[in-house]
Amino acid sequence: MPQPPLPNRGTLRAKILSLLLISAASGCTADANALATRYDIDATINVETHIAKTTMQATFRNDTGRALDQIVFNVEPNRKPGVFTLVDVTADTPTVIQQYNLTAPRLEINLRNPLPPKCEATFTLSFSVQPGPITQSYVDNIGYFGFSDRQLNLAGWLPQFAPYRGGEFYTPKAWPLGEYVVTDWSDFTAGVKLIGKDADKWQVMGPGATDLDGGVPSSHTRLMRRTPRSTRWKRLETR
Repeated sequence: MPQPPLPNRGTLRAKILSLLLISAASGCTADANALATRYDIDATINVETHIAKTTMQATFRNDTGRALDQIVFNVEPNRKPGVFTLVDVTADTPTVIQQYNLTAPRLEINLRNPLPPKCEATFTLSFSVQPGPITQSYVDNIGYFGFSDRQLNLAGWLPQFAPYRGGEFYTPKAWPLGEYVVTDWSDFTAGVKLIGKDADKWQVMGPGATDLDGGVPSSHTRLMRRTPRSTRWKRLETR
């Protein structure tokens, strides 16, 4: 019985290379049980200057169904000058950033290689925020992001992945009344350190849970917000 002809060496090499490329492209790792967007924040807050210097690791799983060559953060504090300062943006291997640009509240990160569907990318953002004093006004009153002589409020201060809607990342238009910010369900962990005069007299409060057992001072706090899809509290650590 005649045998089929063997492929020549060049054809065989091309097929093997094709298999390797397919394997490499599908070799990304992602936790399908976790939320698609997760944040881990490490902030040092000066209670005198009202500056929060922050390093944030943000993980994005591509659930859009298409390869993405750009990832977008919405940076709400950057809508006003002198409030938000971006120091650096990096990405964990194998993600490679080609360039990034922050314009008003929109931080666009262009990737050298597109992020395939169901794959994750982790970015590290270094930045600082300095909210202004809380003012009493019916219009454009953002007391949840500001300070008084007795408290410092940091709400909406973190860059967050822009929701992907209608084939693009969505950045809402600012509105003087009501709430206009749109975000996806996310998990947050935060480590907060207070510095400055009388920092030991301040208390850190935030959504989620914290553990100050063992004599850990309130100036060193680690807290975690509960996953909306879960009824269990995750394990917490203090530092």
